[in-house]
Amino acid sequence: MIELLNFAIAGANIIPTLLLIAIILYWCTVLIGAVDLDLFDVDVDLDHDMDGHPEGGLEWLNNILRFFNLGRIPLMVFLTFMVLPLWLFCILVNDLLGIYSLLPGLLTLGAGFFISLMAAKFLTLPFVKLFDKMEEEKNYSVIGKICTLQSNLQEGRIGQAVVMQKGNGAPIILMVSSKAGTAVKNGDTALVLEYQPDKRCYLVEPYIL
Repeated sequence: MIELLNFAIAGANIIPTLLLIAIILYWCTVLIGAVDLDLFDVDVDLDHDMDGHPEGGLEWLNNILRFFNLGRIPLMVFLTFMVLPLWLFCILVNDLLGIYSLLPGLLTLGAGFFISLMAAKFLTLPFVKLFDKMEEEKNYSVIGKICTLQSNLQEGRIGQAVVMQKGNGAPIILMVSSKAGTAVKNGDTALVLEYQPDKRCYLVEPYIL
């Protein structure tokens, strides 16, 4: 065990070991409730900015993110299933080849990075349906709820709104768009009408409490 620990912190393995430690610390903070699972989540719809204008040049990045299931599962879940195989690959290969120093270890790290990316894609497949189901339940749960706009919202634009939950539940942040011919200002309240899968946002209309 001591030999494994010493080898894990050797120059050749220090980077994947630090990544593994970071992942472990993250999940510890999630377990104690210090951070939310989706704290570092990403939205793959980069082909639309906050004003709803297309950015076609980013479509290639969208395709890559979708290929690796990002946007359908939390980013940290994907990174967990990437870092674990990466660490194991570096430890096993560096031990087999007798690599201890940082510079040659970077070659192992580079090769392991691409292998672990593909491993993470397939290891996260079982979680895709799970998080899709959770997303459907979330979509259903906020329909008909009152939200507060976090940015000015006009027809054809996409902004952010927050739905406050009862009790100690964490606020739900939504991407929203307004009905045709309506505008909602930052700080105003609005009613969540429906989810729009094509835009990956919720349709809202002004609501006076």
